[in-house]
Amino acid sequence: PTLGSAAPFVLAGIVLGSVLTTVYSLRFLFGAFGRKGLPQPSARVAEMHRPEPAFMIPPGILAFAGLLFGLWPKALDSILSDYAT
Repeated sequence: PTLGSAAPFVLAGIVLGSVLTTVYSLRFLFGAFGRKGLPQPSARVAEMHRPEPAFMIPPGILAFAGLLFGLWPKALDSILSDYAT
């Protein structure tokens, strides 16, 4: 169905919503990960320690499995095909 004379207002609402979504997403990313012009880390950040290497094993396994089965899906298909029927 056509929107008739309301079409420009609908388009303006969609564009405005998209712009506002982009703005608050960028604001969140800058607030979470931006440097904010500080010459050195805050006291709380300076006290943090790096996680142990064992902490990275589970995401490493998942990343490897995603890469493996993304490039070679037949291996996973033969395992899961019985459950799909």
